[in-house]
Parts: sequence; structure tokens; C-alpha cells
Amino acid sequence: MKLARILVRNTDRLQSRRKEVPIIFAMFPVRSNHSQNMKKMLFPFLISLFLGFAASAQNTDTVQAGAATVPAEGPVLAFVEKSHDFGDIKQGEKVSYTFTFTNTGNKPLIISNVATTCGCTVSKWTKEPVAPGKSGEVSATFDSTGKMSMQKKVVTVYSNSATGIQTVSLVTNVLPNNSRSQR
Repeated sequence: MKLARILVRNTDRLQSRRKEVPIIFAMFPVRSNHSQNMKKMLFPFLISLFLGFAASAQNTDTVQAGAATVPAEGPVLAFVEKSHDFGDIKQGEKVSYTFTFTNTGNKPLIISNVATTCGCTVSKWTKEPVAPGKSGEVSATFDSTGKMSMQKKVVTVYSNSATGIQTVSLVTNVLPNNSRSQR
């Protein structure tokens, strides 16, 4: 609204001096009855916006997998648990966890690769295709040697899932190992 007032003021000033109106003002003609014109321009815009939202809400070919809405066609990777917290562990300990997933889609699921955030986690995963409705596993091991305090290691799972790339994480708090001999 402020911009419209400035435009009206500047246009009136320019027209009163009998100078040529800049091209920007020619694109947005301002008349004395500018509030009616704004209403006429705003109404079609709001109708278009409303119809756009209504059309996007009509997409019924999707399923909910975790937090992402994905197409219903193809394999869908759905983890039972996305994060595991080991709590407190001593420095130098190795801890492992196996994440279970289910293919909730309608085609075989193939995990092509599992990557970790650093060399401290080792991953194993189900290598053969997972049929619709069947389950598989992704295992990860965290080696706390040389690590201290809170640690969150992310394991990224690459597959042909309609949900795209998925991640799971290992969380732990590494405490100092007090195994030094005291003198």
C-alpha cells in the first residue's frame, strides 16, 4: 500500500511538471480511483492462487513414508528406527547397532551403497533385493578410539527407493578411559 502511494505521488508530481512519465509508471497506470483498480487486480490473483493450492492438494497418487510424501509406485524404504542412542561409553569401546527396514512399496528394493560420515563406522547391509513387504538390515559399528564427548555419526543409505536417499544415525557420549595406572 505504501508503494502505491509513492507511485501515485511521484506520478502526480511528474504529470504536473509536464514531463514524460517513466516506463515503469506506464506499466502500472494509476488513476484517481486507484483503490478500485487494485481490487480488480487483486481478485483474479487471489482466485489463481487458491486454485493452484486446491489443484496441488488433489494429488492422490502419494503415500506417506516417514516425514516425506512420495509417489506410490516403486519400492519404498521405511526404517523402524532412524536413530539409536548408546548412552555413555568409554573411550576405545566399539559399539554396534542394526537398523531394520521394510520395503513398503510395490517393487523390489535394492540398496546400492551405504556411506558413513567418517572411518569410525563400518556398515553392512542387505545386498540382495528386498521384496515388497519384506525386511532387511543396515548394520553400523562405531569405534570410539580417539573420540571424546557427544558423537553423532550419520549413515547414508543409497537405494532405488521412491523416498530417495535415507539417513540413520548413531549417537553416544564418549567418556574418558581411566585405565592409566596410578603411581
